[in-house]
Amino acid sequence: MNQPRKVRWLIAHQPQELFVRTARAFSEELAKHCNNEIEIEILTYPEYEAKYGLIPNLEAFDRVQDEDHKAGFKAFFDALFDGSIEMSQMQVSNIGEFYSDFHALDMPFLWEDHDHVSNTLEGPIGQELCAKLGQKTPMTGLGFTYSG
Repeated sequence: MNQPRKVRWLIAHQPQELFVRTARAFSEELAKHCNNEIEIEILTYPEYEAKYGLIPNLEAFDRVQDEDHKAGFKAFFDALFDGSIEMSQMQVSNIGEFYSDFHALDMPFLWEDHDHVSNTLEGPIGQELCAKLGQKTPMTGLGFTYSG
């Protein structure tokens, strides 16, 4: 039997502990459907640093008011694009820096209720956003989490 393909998933969305729970549930579901051919390693910033070393300024990535945010933003995406991190979960505002249509999702007055968000993001609009993200950037959108 071949070794499973390991995917490092860095949780880059606060509160990290909430998204770690969701990532674990996703990982468990994936294992059921792919015969354990993929192993997801879920990491927070401190866990990534302890295991793989420091990516300079990475911890400042999601502190948008922090003056080091731009350096953290660059460090995070450099790590994502060079394969140091294979997968991540982050705010749409950060993705919007690469594909501006994602900024529209960050407007809270746009949404009528939870169903409106779910129907939009899980339907054709969300699918099109993810597809275009993959065409316009080095990223591939897999789905959306709703934290608002």
